[in-house]
Amino acid sequence: MQRLLAYAVLSAAALTRGGAYELPPLGYEYDGLEPSIDKATMTIHHDKHHATYVANINKAFEGTEQPRLEELQKTAIQRGPAFRNSGGGVYNHDLFWLEMAPAGKR
Repeated sequence: MQRLLAYAVLSAAALTRGGAYELPPLGYEYDGLEPSIDKATMTIHHDKHHATYVANINKAFEGTEQPRLEELQKTAIQRGPAFRNSGGGVYNHDLFWLEMAPAGKR
């Protein structure tokens, strides 16, 4: 239940005041999951891969109002691949970082 609450807080913070989605901070050190996942993999996955999903969903919504991530998931398939892939990628990665947190950080 705490993880769901943490995700709700994270998701509420996913939009800036101007309406664009943001890459959330990792919340722990990049080497925090070693030896399971190494620092280089975490850095690339968060700073490049997840950041690309954020940039692409912002581009897809350019000039329009952006819904909260939970709302976007309800219409992402109908809106098309850019919304499904990038919006889903942002949603999944936001949740992924919470679920993969080091022991005691969840």
